[in-house]
Amino acid sequence: MRGIYSATSIMLASLDYQGLIAKNLANANTPGYKAERARMDDFGHLLLELNGDDGDPLGLGVVATEALLDLNQGPLRSTERALDLAISGTAFFSVQTAEGTRLTRDGSFGLNAARQLVTSDGHLVLGTAGPITLPEGEVSIAEDGRVFVNGTAAGQLALAVVEDPARLAKAGGNLFEGAGRLATAGEATVLQGYLEGSNVDIAGDMSHMMAIYRTYEAAQRIILMQSQTMDAATTQVGQV
Repeated sequence: MRGIYSATSIMLASLDYQGLIAKNLANANTPGYKAERARMDDFGHLLLELNGDDGDPLGLGVVATEALLDLNQGPLRSTERALDLAISGTAFFSVQTAEGTRLTRDGSFGLNAARQLVTSDGHLVLGTAGPITLPEGEVSIAEDGRVFVNGTAAGQLALAVVEDPARLAKAGGNLFEGAGRLATAGEATVLQGYLEGSNVDIAGDMSHMMAIYRTYEAAQRIILMQSQTMDAATTQVGQV
């Protein structure tokens, strides 16, 4: 039965991994999207670890334990639109949601009816003094996040630096949940008229998807072979 359990675990982990890759590929054109990478662990080792045992058991298959965020910089694309912003560096934009403050790398901003700076989903973009309201006029944004309208200061973007990226969690809508501190001078550069593209590696993920498909098929064949062997053991050996 061990062989069947191991092969089944491979099939289940492959399905999880393929679902993760499919999500990455679906967001290949989402501004600021950060890809997720699967992590596989030995199931037997994980089971003993969870029970406080450091033993080294026989292999019991694999399990997808967590999705790791790839926070590498995505490509920068010029849009020449005044309210499109990209960050060069590791900082995040801070936005206000109904669930509290969230972080994002998606700088495709606009204005609501009250002329407040908002995300494409309508969340308020936060400045160091709260939401940013822009009067009529020409908007210019400095590399340090200072916002000007017709040359007059209108706010300062609250750029957040996360000290421990491992504590970041996706919160839906291209947002992240996690604590961050305000960026200091030189830690992040804001580029006006640009958007950061997704950091999804389309070619690499397609290659991984094909490899996962072949692994899944191989595990299926192993289960069939094990099943045939067990059938022979229970029906033919007993007749000898």
